[in-house]
Amino acid sequence: MAPQPPTAAVAAAPWSHSPSFATKLWIFFSVPLVIWDAMYALGMPHTLPGGKWHEPLFVPYARYGQIDHVYGAKAWETGGGFVRAQSVLNVVECVAYLGYVGAWACSRCCSSSSSSAKGGIKAGGRSPGVPPAAVLLGFAGAVTTLTKTALYRK
Repeated sequence: MAPQPPTAAVAAAPWSHSPSFATKLWIFFSVPLVIWDAMYALGMPHTLPGGKWHEPLFVPYARYGQIDHVYGAKAWETGGGFVRAQSVLNVVECVAYLGYVGAWACSRCCSSSSSSAKGGIKAGGRSPGVPPAAVLLGFAGAVTTLTKTALYRK
C-alpha cells in the first residue's frame, strides 16, 4: 500500500520550538557569570586589585589574575587587549541569549489574541513557542560562546 500524503491539518501545523531544560539551565547560570566577567574586563584598571571598584565584587579575580595572566594587571600594563575584546563578545553573547529567552517568555505570556486564557496555548492545543527569528538569535549566542572558547588561548 502506498503511503498517504499528509492531511491538510498536519501539513499546515505551525512550526514550534521551546528551549530544552539544559538550554534554560545553561542560560540561567552562564549569563550572570559572563556579565560579571565582562564588567571586570571592561572596567580595568578600576577592577584590578587596588582599583576603586575591586572590592567586594571582583576580589576573586585577584587570585585568578595570578593564574591566568590575560586577566591580570600585567596584561593591562603591557596593553594586552584580548580580554577586553573577548568581553565585547561577552556582551553580544548575553544580548543574544537574553533576546532569545525574552522572546520565549513573551511567547508564553503575551501570545496573540488567538490564544486561550490558559498560558498562551493556541486553540489547536500547541504552545506558540519561540519565533524562528528568536531561535536564530539564540543560535547566534551559542556560536558566540563557541567562538570565544575556541579563540581563548593561554
